[in-house]
Amino acid sequence: MSSAYKVFLRVATSHDYYVNGTSVDLSFVPTEQTLRLMKNYRLKFNSATGGFVLAFQSFDNTNPLIPYEGIKLDFIMQLDNIIEFFNFTNLDTNGNFTAKKKLYFTNNPQATKEITHTLLDQVRPKVFTFTSPLTTNDPENELLTLEITHEETGAQTILSDVAARPDGSYEVPVDLSKQNAGQYSFKSTTQLANDMNTLQVLIDDQLYRTPFFGMVSINLSASTLDEYELVFQRKESVWNYILVNRSNRTDFNDLLVKDNSLANSAPYQSYLFQKLGPSFTVGDKDAVKFQSTTDIPAYELPKRDIELVKEVNGNDLVLMKNLANPPLDRMSSSQSESDIYVFV
Repeated sequence: MSSAYKVFLRVATSHDYYVNGTSVDLSFVPTEQTLRLMKNYRLKFNSATGGFVLAFQSFDNTNPLIPYEGIKLDFIMQLDNIIEFFNFTNLDTNGNFTAKKKLYFTNNPQATKEITHTLLDQVRPKVFTFTSPLTTNDPENELLTLEITHEETGAQTILSDVAARPDGSYEVPVDLSKQNAGQYSFKSTTQLANDMNTLQVLIDDQLYRTPFFGMVSINLSASTLDEYELVFQRKESVWNYILVNRSNRTDFNDLLVKDNSLANSAPYQSYLFQKLGPSFTVGDKDAVKFQSTTDIPAYELPKRDIELVKEVNGNDLVLMKNLANPPLDRMSSSQSESDIYVFV
C-alpha cells in the first residue's frame, strides 16, 4: 500500500502595511528539535509566501500514519529586510519593544485563528548567570528571590536569599540543564523593599547561538485548527517635516506644510501640519519643524500631495510637491514619531 502526504495545517501572515495584506519579508525555518520530531512523526514542512504548511504521511489520505497529538513544533522567523520592517511595523506591545527583544507567537489558545505576538526579553542557554533588573541601595541586608516558571508546564525553580553584589546588583547562577527548553518567566522580588520585576526568557541552547527575529510555537492537539494567521499591524506615527535652511536665504515665517489631496485613498486621510516652537539648528543650518496633528499610517503606497507652500498676498505658492514620506532605509529612533528632512 502506498502512502502520500496530506496537508493538515497552514500558517500564514497578514500585514496591513502591504497592499495585498501579505508580508513578503518573513520566512520560517524549523528548529533542530522540530526537525527531529517531524522525522519521527512522519511530518513534512513546506515553505509558502509569508508562511508555511505542514503535512502528515497517510495511507488512507485521512488519518496520519503516526498520531502526533501532544507535540509542540517550533519555527524560527527570519526577516529579510529588518530595518524597513521595523520602520513600518508596530512591534511596540505595551511600550516595551526594543530591537534586542524577540517576537513570540503561539497557537495557545488553539481555537483562535488570528495570533498576535508577545515579546521575549532574552534568549539564554540552559546554564547561565542571570542579571536581575532589580538593584538595591542596601546591598548588605537586601536579599533577592528569583522565581523561574516554565510557561507551558508550570514547573518552577525558586532561588531564595540571593545576596547583592557590593554595587547593589544581583547576579544569579541558573542551571536548567534538567528542564525542558521553552519560554520561562523570571520573576525577581526583593525581600525588604518588595520590588518586583518579571522578564520573559526563552531557554534554548540552540537558539541562543542562532540570530533570529521571532519564533512561532505550534501545539498540536485535537483542538488544533487547520489554519492560523500571524497578524502584524502597520505603524502609525506623527510625521515631522524638518525644514533645513541649506541655502541660508529661506525665510521660514511664510512657509507652510499642507496636505492638498483632493480625494482620500484608504488608509490615508487629509492631514494638518503645524509649526512647532522656535527655529533650531541642524549642523550649522537653521531649521524648523512642522508636525502632523494626528498619526499617519505607514503604507506600501506612499502618501501624496503633501506640499511645501509659501504664502504670498494671501495665496499659496507651491515650492515643493509630493514631499517625501518617512524613510524606511534607516532605523527610526522612535516608534511614535517619524522625521523627514527637507532641505530648502
